[in-house]
Amino acid sequence: MAGDGRTDASSGDADPAGSASEAVDAADPFERLGLPPRFDLETDAIDRAWIRRAAECHPDRAADPVAAAEASRRAAALNDARTTLRDPERRADRLLRRLGGPSAAEEKGLPPAFLAGMMELRERVEEAVADADPAAREEIEREVAAERDDLIARVGALFVEAADDPDRLREIRLELNVWRYQERLLAELRDTAGSR
Repeated sequence: MAGDGRTDASSGDADPAGSASEAVDAADPFERLGLPPRFDLETDAIDRAWIRRAAECHPDRAADPVAAAEASRRAAALNDARTTLRDPERRADRLLRRLGGPSAAEEKGLPPAFLAGMMELRERVEEAVADADPAAREEIEREVAAERDDLIARVGALFVEAADDPDRLREIRLELNVWRYQERLLAELRDTAGSR
């Protein structure tokens, strides 16, 4: 959309911010890959941008050991940028920081309604684990995964709103804190399933 700072990255035709060497030197993963700073990036667009940039600085194309070492550093930076942007939670965190929102260390809060519901859910998890009830554990896992998917959609919508309302940045951080909590709970549920 013109004028709103967003472009369609799903086509892979994002306008890179400068040349590959300029973008790779930046610490920002969006800039490293020449992608627009937005939450709703398609994985294919991230991968195409990574391939394009990686080909430009591949260490095998370097003429001498110093250039090869620099190319290796740039390749590692590109790999890190790709890994960050392919993970929706990490992408959201980096985008929030880029927009000037609070970090997880600066804002550790969770919405009050979430805390009450999570206490009840924790009790159900403990019961399912204590009773060695895989059906109950799997049901909880599906429930948490569905809530997480809804949360991801809310975070995407909040990022769009944040363009016009910077006060949304704290709200995004609270949702990201919930997301992190849900990911840990899902990992815990999967670990208990694997240990049985």
